[in-house]
Amino acid sequence: MNLAEYWNICTQVLWDETYIEGLEELFRKYKVTSILDVAGGTGFPSIQLSQKGWGVAYVDGSSEMVEFFQKRCKGLSLIIPTYHLSWQNLDRLPGKYDAVMCRGNSLIYSDSWGGDLNPARVLSHIKAALTAFHAKLKGGGILYVDITNRSEFEKPQPVTECIAGKKVEGKTVDITWTFSHDEERKVRKWLSNSTIGDKTCTFGSDSYLMTPDELRDLLIEVGFSVVQEIIVPGESVYTSFLARK
Repeated sequence: MNLAEYWNICTQVLWDETYIEGLEELFRKYKVTSILDVAGGTGFPSIQLSQKGWGVAYVDGSSEMVEFFQKRCKGLSLIIPTYHLSWQNLDRLPGKYDAVMCRGNSLIYSDSWGGDLNPARVLSHIKAALTAFHAKLKGGGILYVDITNRSEFEKPQPVTECIAGKKVEGKTVDITWTFSHDEERKVRKWLSNSTIGDKTCTFGSDSYLMTPDELRDLLIEVGFSVVQEIIVPGESVYTSFLARK
């Protein structure tokens, strides 16, 4: 099982229709009609939003994720504008959007997924990514971005989370995630050991260790005028922020 297949299963375990409805409520509140999902991944929640009539465009820097997403769209007879781009190249996209969405705790993996992590370099790339998101918004547009749950910083390290016995696509899914923080180096380690049906899979990666408060400060620093931590119904995995241009 590759990472795209694994994460597609995880999204079905972690979020349900309540979360999609929560996002819709948020977008309606701010009169959003066009959405740029800059961490598109396997297609959640862009596919679900598109099926409900929202105008969504998809971006991801991983060829594996883009290929998986395109196969899903083909199988569902969906046409969603799709771009295989890194965040530093978002300026190549035409037009601007009412909303930019960067979810799934993707931001902290900027330029670090699957490679050697240089925290100072990653932080500079996170700032550049937020600046790029700001630039792709129309005046008054909103950024919806999430990050490591605030509660994770309040628990003794390492933190282990387990979800067992979920049924997805006819298979029983047991997920165990372990997180550890190296506060001196500003590194967060993630290790996943999961059983999906008769398959056992292990994934892991390092990322930049960023608290929700640090993200709020960065959003203000790059030019967002209103930044607030928000609660979206159905989202209990990550801490969410809304930032207005």
